[in-house]
Amino acid sequence: MEEAIYLGTIVNIRGLHGEMKLDDIMPECPVIPEGTEVYVGYSPTFSQKFKIKEWKNGKKLSFVQLQNVETDEAAREFKEKGIFIEQSLLESFIEEPIAMSSTGLKVFDNSTSELIGEVMEVWDLPANKVWYIRTDEGMLPVPVTAEVVAEVDYDTNTARINVVDGLMDLLEPDAE
Repeated sequence: MEEAIYLGTIVNIRGLHGEMKLDDIMPECPVIPEGTEVYVGYSPTFSQKFKIKEWKNGKKLSFVQLQNVETDEAAREFKEKGIFIEQSLLESFIEEPIAMSSTGLKVFDNSTSELIGEVMEVWDLPANKVWYIRTDEGMLPVPVTAEVVAEVDYDTNTARINVVDGLMDLLEPDAE
């Protein structure tokens, strides 16, 4: 599998025919057409291939049905697993390609406008993405959630985050 992009996490089931609710949806996620291959699991490495039967986007949640998952009982097995798609396939559904990688973003404190550091890695986890930021003191893992990430501007290659209580405690100092 080529580079996989995280689409969202299955958080619950809906109805009686295997429809599942997705949360933490990728921003500007397109409707994924019927028959598209996706991967469902805790990570792209530990996932199984399925085909989309139906995909619907709501305001905050999306809903998905997978082919051959026809009952709510079968759908329950997917709860808390992520859905991933190959990057080139996702880009084919988007009229204007969006920036898929946050690597290299300069990250600023939203309240003080001070530079925190630069995103060196992005981890795609089922709960959310995590930016691994190089700071002057070491590496800082930052959860990419609405509570923490205030703004991302790919045109200026910058991001602003809310430094919530306990966030800086996650800093992994450089070895001296």
